[in-house]
Amino acid sequence: VFPDNIEQVVALPGIGESTAGAILSISHNQNHAILDGNVKRVLSRYHQVKGHYGQAQTLKQLWVLAKQHTPNTRNNDYTQAIMDLGATLCTRSNPDCGRCPVQQGCQAYRHNTQTEYPNPKPKKNKPSRSIAMLIYQNKQGQIYLEKRPPKGIWGGLWSFVECEDSSQDIMRTIQQFDASAHINKMLKPIKHSFTHYHLIINPIIVDCLEQAHGFQSINQLKVGVPTPVNKILAQLD
Repeated sequence: VFPDNIEQVVALPGIGESTAGAILSISHNQNHAILDGNVKRVLSRYHQVKGHYGQAQTLKQLWVLAKQHTPNTRNNDYTQAIMDLGATLCTRSNPDCGRCPVQQGCQAYRHNTQTEYPNPKPKKNKPSRSIAMLIYQNKQGQIYLEKRPPKGIWGGLWSFVECEDSSQDIMRTIQQFDASAHINKMLKPIKHSFTHYHLIINPIIVDCLEQAHGFQSINQLKVGVPTPVNKILAQLD
């Protein structure tokens, strides 16, 4: 037998407070507020609720409003009506305010701000990481590329030698490659964004006096390179 007590319904796997409230409101006409996605949108617009409902304070405010609007009688009709309102008229895009039965009290309709509510989820600030890419260049103007490991960022593509963006790491990496090499100049930094962070690449041209295996002419490159390396190559043309 399905329980008719909200605490018992919420205790069932996969059922939250809003779903439990909807079930008991519609099936048993019990006085429980609901707050599914459609209702959140209706209330956010009706009251111009600031903030994204993924934020605890905003969600708390919406629950307070949901409970205030929930009537003591005909609760099943109200529950079905507000869900249908959000699903059919107060839609995420292009809400049909002209046919909305509660438009006169809607703050978003009054101020023509329907598209601003609910407020979008705030963007997280991505952390940044900085590296140096060393563009080894020989006397013939050829550049040195190395193949990256098959796994990881830009796996299997060809790239410049990279190291941490510190004077100590840069000089040590250069010396290990060619003891007679020296820095020519620094190019314009490049920003490349990944899902979880920004990568700041500082390209440095390094003149090498010795011919070494792996140097290639820029206009004859036939290997796959990452997008940032392509941007650096464009600066070299």
